[in-house]
Amino acid sequence: MDRTLQPLNINANGFVGKSFCIFLGGLLFLGLTLAPMIGAQSGTLETDLEFGAIDWETGIVRAKGLGVPPDSVDNPTQRRAMAKRAARIVAYQRLLEITQGIKIDSRTLVKNLMVESEEITAQVKGIVKGAQVVKEQPFADGSFEVTVEMSLNKVEGSIPNGPKIRKPEFAPASSVKPIAAEMNYTGLVINAQGLKLRECLAPKIKMEDGQIVYARDLWPESRVGVVGYVKGMSMAELHNKVKSNPLIVKALRVENGSETNLVINEADAQSIYLEPKNEQFLQEGKVVIAY
Repeated sequence: MDRTLQPLNINANGFVGKSFCIFLGGLLFLGLTLAPMIGAQSGTLETDLEFGAIDWETGIVRAKGLGVPPDSVDNPTQRRAMAKRAARIVAYQRLLEITQGIKIDSRTLVKNLMVESEEITAQVKGIVKGAQVVKEQPFADGSFEVTVEMSLNKVEGSIPNGPKIRKPEFAPASSVKPIAAEMNYTGLVINAQGLKLRECLAPKIKMEDGQIVYARDLWPESRVGVVGYVKGMSMAELHNKVKSNPLIVKALRVENGSETNLVINEADAQSIYLEPKNEQFLQEGKVVIAY
C-alpha cells in the first residue's frame, strides 16, 4: 500500500484534525512541483504521478486518496466509515491538484487560468467535486484507499474559448482529388511518430504557412473535446474516436517554439477540408495523434 503521502485522519466528531492541516501544506508543495513532474514524464501513453494519473488515450484523470481511522474510536463500523470519508477527501483534493497542472497548450496550465478568473476556478472545482468514485479498497489495518476519476473533456469544457479562428484558405494549384472510395472518413489520425510532442487539452494543427487546420477555437460554438493520444499507428487507427475509416496525415514537425502544436503540409490539410462532412468529425473532436 502506498503510504508515501500522509493519510488523512478524522477525529471522532467527524472534523478534520491537525494532520489534515499538515496534509494541506504538503498539497501546496505538490501544487508547485506538479507541472514539472508532468512535463518531465510527458510523451508516455499515461502520465503517471505519485498519487494518480492522466490517461491521454482514454481521456481520463484519476487520483487516489488514503485515509486511516482515528485511534480514539473503537467501534469497527465507525472506524471504517471515518477512514473511507478521509480517503475521499484526500482523493478529491489530489484530483484538483492534478487538474491544475494539466497543460492547455504549450504555455498555459489550467491553474494559470484559475488564478485569473474566479469563474473558471469555481467551474474547475465543481467538475472535480462531481468526479466519480470508481474504487474503494479497505485494508487489514483499518485504512481505506479511494480512487476517483473524471473525463478530460469536462476539464476542457471549463476553459473559455478564445477569439474565433478563420478556416484555412488553399491555393487552387494545390488542389487534391482523393479517391472516391476513401471519402467516407470517420475521423482524423495525425502520424507524429518520432517527434518530441507533449500532450495538452487544446493542441493546434497548422500548415507550414501558419494557417490553422485544427483547433478548438475554429468552432467556438462547439465543444470539440480532447484529442486522443496513443502510442503507435496501429493503436491510433483502432481508437474509438476515429474507427473505422480514419483519414491519416503525416505531421512534418512540432511547431517551432511549441511543444504541443503540429505542422502538416498543405496538400494534407486540403484533403481534410475537401469534403464538407469532414468538418463534422473535427467539430466532434474525432482526432487522434499517434506518436
